[in-house]
Amino acid sequence: FMAGIAAYYVFKHHVRGIEVDNVNFWETTLKIGLIALLLTAPFQVLHGDMYGRHVAETQPQKFAAMEAVWETDSYVPEYLAAVPTSLDSITDPRAKELFGIGIPGGASWLASGGDPTAEITGLNEFETEAPPVAIVFWAFRAMVGMGFWFILLSFWGGYRWYKGELFEDGLLHTALMASSLLGILAVELGWVVTEVGRQPWVIQGILETSAGVSPGLTGTEALITLVGFVGVYATILGLYTYVVARIVREGPPGEDDLESVPRGQDTDDAPASGVAGDD
Repeated sequence: FMAGIAAYYVFKHHVRGIEVDNVNFWETTLKIGLIALLLTAPFQVLHGDMYGRHVAETQPQKFAAMEAVWETDSYVPEYLAAVPTSLDSITDPRAKELFGIGIPGGASWLASGGDPTAEITGLNEFETEAPPVAIVFWAFRAMVGMGFWFILLSFWGGYRWYKGELFEDGLLHTALMASSLLGILAVELGWVVTEVGRQPWVIQGILETSAGVSPGLTGTEALITLVGFVGVYATILGLYTYVVARIVREGPPGEDDLESVPRGQDTDDAPASGVAGDD
């Protein structure tokens, strides 16, 4: 997000030739954002590998839904990108019926921690009803795709920085601007995979969702609570968006603003314009 906002002002100044106040601030901000991206994006792959193995060991039904494996099989590929071959493949994805770009044995390797021939238990083998596979499968694909996109962005930006062309690459700036909110979306998709994929369990193997409903709670009461939560968080989101947008539009203090404050005096203590201070 930070790199995307900075890229907007850098693009505006260096590519479109429009004067931007305090452009040095935005150039530094872009560099800091890229450093953070270079340090964190590749490690997301390592974290995803460890988490995938954890899911396969503790929630095998969820893992099968993430990979759309219905029949127990070995040497299961890990689809980095999948394209449905029919409308039914969208709402009812099955790994063997999809056209995709994947790593042969990748899902088996992920589940076992290094064995591409490992067996993955299919959804049809479990006694409980399968979770909504389409939601879990496609959300997981989108989340993983964004993760690799972030890695590409980090290396792309790092390379252009190394070549001394970071501020002139308009295509990179556009990609960063377009990706500003993808980090938030990737987090939300991760929660979708986590919570939808765990169904029909609240606590895996111990408490099913249907058994976790409070018998004394009516549907109306549940609806009122849900509406209340949505309302409160929507209000917080609106206020957050307003404040962040205002800060971004105004930008950092200009040099004239900083020079008008005596050294050692906090900006909050400076007298307002046109108001005389105490003599």
